[in-house]
This record gives sequence, structure tokens and C-alpha cells, in this order.
Amino acid sequence: AASNAVLRPHAYPLVCHVLSPIIVGGGYGMALDWIQDSKWQFDIKLSTLRDILTLEAIAIASSIVVACAYVLLLVQSGVLAEADVGYNIFRSAVGDLIGISIVTPFLLMLANTGGLRKPSREAVLQGLSIVVALIFAFSFTNLPHFRLFNVMFFPIIWIALRGGIEGATYGLIVTQVGLIIALYISGPQSASVTTYQALMLVLAFTGLAIGGLVTERRRFEHELRLNQESVAHIFRLGSAGELTTAIAH
Repeated sequence: AASNAVLRPHAYPLVCHVLSPIIVGGGYGMALDWIQDSKWQFDIKLSTLRDILTLEAIAIASSIVVACAYVLLLVQSGVLAEADVGYNIFRSAVGDLIGISIVTPFLLMLANTGGLRKPSREAVLQGLSIVVALIFAFSFTNLPHFRLFNVMFFPIIWIALRGGIEGATYGLIVTQVGLIIALYISGPQSASVTTYQALMLVLAFTGLAIGGLVTERRRFEHELRLNQESVAHIFRLGSAGELTTAIAH
């Protein structure tokens, strides 16, 4: 029962209610200030794989630090036993990290693009593929649903390959919402919520990495095409100049 205290905030003493917002808000506030430091050269447009890896690295480090401080506060307050520390640190860190890894890139994409884009026909099909994958994963009652969760990688990989990092963020947010609804409808699970969060975290890292690579490759190809067009234009100007000189002579 003590290991569930993280999910029952009404059981906390007053000191926990006072210090927990400071720990969580202050911890992630410092992480935000750290990632904005010029030495990281972090671009909020997430235009390169390096930006995505930087965001995820800071998210992992900050969520672990915040989880450790938060759980240790609960231990010192007598809410948790010392034997439950490791599991609750893991559960708290995964819970925060899944939110940061999915919601933060999505909000950054919305800020960069000026809001939600009108869905294309392909985007609608991709959304339906996520729904179909969730139905498949949660329809077989004779198997633990988390064992069928691998089918969720197929639509996310398709979306990331076609839409880059922007498409990946949309696909992951839809998958996360769909997973919450599926868990609510299907009722009690043989695996804990943390298990599904960990699987979703792996899916998020995979989708963001593929989307980042696709976006970076497209940007590189665009820059290469512009350079080729510039060189071709210079050659045309040079040829025209030589032709003019020949005519003048």
C-alpha cells in the first residue's frame, strides 16, 4: 500500500504539499534554463537530430533528479518506506518523462507552425492506422495487451518517415491519447500503467529519432539543391559573359 502513495496525494502531510511544487517546478525550471544556455545551441524548431537528442537528454536527466528529490521527500515525511524508493523513483521519472517527450515536442511544433495544420488525406489514413493498431493490441483478451503493443510501432514509423519530426509529434500525441482511452475502456490490466508508459516512452524515442533524421535529411537536400542552383546560375552568367565578349571582338 505504501508503494501507491505517489498516486494518492491526499495522504501527504502539509510539508509535502508545500515542498513538492517547489521541487517539481524548480527542477524543471532549471532544466529549461539550462537547455536555453547558448553552449547547447538548442533550436526550438527541432530542425536537426541533435536538437531532439539534446531535448531528450535534458528531459531524462531532469526527470530523474526531480523524481529522486520528490520520492526522498516522501520517505523523509514518512509517506513511503525506504524499500519502495527505487520503484517509485522509476515510476515517477517515467511518468514525467513520457509527458515531456510527447507533449513538449508537440507544443514546440505548434508554436513553430502557428497552430494545428489542416489534416491531409494521408494524415487521416495515418490516424486511422493508429486506431486500428490500438484496437488490435487491446482486442485479444487471452494475451497481455502489452505484448501486442509492438504493433504501435508500424503507424508511428510510417508517419515519421512521411512527415518528419512534425508528423512524428502529431502521431505520438494521438497515440498517447488513444492509449489512455484504450486502457480506460479495457479495464484492469495484467501489467501496471508504468509498463505501458515505459513502452510508450520507447515508441516516442523511436518516432522522434526517425522523424528527426528525415527532417534533417530533407533540410540537407533542400540546401544542396539551392547550392546547385546557385552554381548553375553562376555558370550561366559566366557563359553569357564569354559570349558577349566573343561577339564584341
